[in-house]
Amino acid sequence: MKSHIRVFELALVVMALTGCVTTDSGSTSQPGADHSSVPPATATEHENPPPVTVEEPMIADDNAYYVMCGGKVKRLENILQPIVDNLVAQKIPYTQDPANEWRDCSGNFLRLTSYVASECSEQQDNLIAPPGIKDYLPGGDNVGPGNVTARSSRSVAKWYQMKGRFTPIYYDGVQSPSQIPADLHKYRNRIRPGAVLWFSRGRPISADGLDALFQKTSSGTHINHMGTVTAVERNESGDVISFEMFHGRTKTKPASVTRTHFWKWPDKYLQGGAKEYPSFGYWGQSLVGIATLAPVVTMTAAAVNSN
Repeated sequence: MKSHIRVFELALVVMALTGCVTTDSGSTSQPGADHSSVPPATATEHENPPPVTVEEPMIADDNAYYVMCGGKVKRLENILQPIVDNLVAQKIPYTQDPANEWRDCSGNFLRLTSYVASECSEQQDNLIAPPGIKDYLPGGDNVGPGNVTARSSRSVAKWYQMKGRFTPIYYDGVQSPSQIPADLHKYRNRIRPGAVLWFSRGRPISADGLDALFQKTSSGTHINHMGTVTAVERNESGDVISFEMFHGRTKTKPASVTRTHFWKWPDKYLQGGAKEYPSFGYWGQSLVGIATLAPVVTMTAAAVNSN
């Protein structure tokens, strides 16, 4: 089908994920899912934009993120896949000590972004880790390159918020894990390869603001885990119903890709109704934040003909 798609008018604009979105008590939530190809943002207009080479054809509504890499527009999924395959093959054991070896959940994210920074030099200012990470070697020198300004899942989320690319998911009015908040209905389709996700053991509400995510709280609404989406499954309507995620896991399991992240959890995981898990949760942890790994590129004007 791709061979039949012609793009008549193409304009490329580098767009960052919209800044922090807060829902106050007077706002009106939109129950429909967001089917836009990228998160909304304000584009900067250029009278004479620089020429851009599109290595992989950008297809309207194909549910992919595109980024600049090596002077070309590339699908973020295609950049990430060999990097993630390599990370999984390294079987990186989980630990928070020493912190400079980058082996917990935020550490493995730093490793991933360092590989991306090496692959896509123009993205280095948009990524939290510098290039130069070495493959993990048991007993070897596994210290990450350079200094990073954020070294926990919470501080990484705050870094993305300061860059204007973090969208919180609030659970206003939600009383149980089986209830789906309006924010998650709205932003579910931003989950695609290259999305960065954050999780909490609690259910943050908009009245508590971003501090309830970025700082440890007695209520437990703070961010506790993070990972990067590598694949998604969609229903016939085009809505995401499950995803796969690369992340640092536990002391008994090396960093890997997990696949048990569902919009509606299958009965086999619920033990006959004895258990409840939140939609798109990391088991019992709720999804509380979304970003894109790097600023994305989109078509702002395209006429598509699929004869």
